[in-house]
Amino acid sequence: MRKKQIAVTVTGGIMLLCSLLLFVGIITFFAPCGPKEDGSYMACHWFGQAVMGTSAVLSVLSVLHLIFPQDIKLGLGMAMTACSALTVALANGLMGTCMMESMTCNAVTKPAVTVIGGLLIIVSVIDIVLLALNRNKGDSQ
Repeated sequence: MRKKQIAVTVTGGIMLLCSLLLFVGIITFFAPCGPKEDGSYMACHWFGQAVMGTSAVLSVLSVLHLIFPQDIKLGLGMAMTACSALTVALANGLMGTCMMESMTCNAVTKPAVTVIGGLLIIVSVIDIVLLALNRNKGDSQ
């Protein structure tokens, strides 16, 4: 395998790990606030549900990125970038969280989603650049 193809495989692996971390994390260790005493949910619950959905899509795109040939990976990388940007936007104003800054959703969930989503954006853009360079040099499979 050529160096750029290895790098694309590494970026695909990093994207998969980050996507799975986001999916598992939003359910477990950086989950938003639970239900209130009356059984109803705060806004952050729905934020968590939306992030769970985008992280599931990111995980599927990452798996496809690892198994499909080079010429399809470019489009998957672009989709990863867009979906990751949506995830970061969900955490930073597209959906509301609790009013109190000390709540779990503001202190833990929002920063974790922002950092992992930002990392996914960076890695997927690097992946796109590597794939574009491979394509321009005629190195694609």
